[in-house]
Amino acid sequence: TKTFRVGHPDYDPPDPSTWSIQPPDAGTLKPLTVAFPEPLDHALLERVVWVADNEGHELAGSVDVKTGEQRWTFTPDAPWREGEHMLVALSTLEDLAGNVQTEKLSITIE
Repeated sequence: TKTFRVGHPDYDPPDPSTWSIQPPDAGTLKPLTVAFPEPLDHALLERVVWVADNEGHELAGSVDVKTGEQRWTFTPDAPWREGEHMLVALSTLEDLAGNVQTEKLSITIE
């Protein structure tokens, strides 16, 4: 026999409007940081979230997932260019309960 406890069900998908985005300064190699209010799937954060330029081309760089899957950082291979960028997260991104999200976010680098 094994005893365990469960909490309330989680039916809410990840909501990008609740994500905290810290854009870096243009001309630097500082990372773009995104903080989530709840942990998201680590493996999916590494594969289905990226940054694109204003023409939709994925930027080259490295991704790091930190703080218990609640912080995602992207460090570009080349300095940030001034202007609008997109944070793209495919609809396969899940929270730990398997709920998925479907939105794209716009980021302005100054």
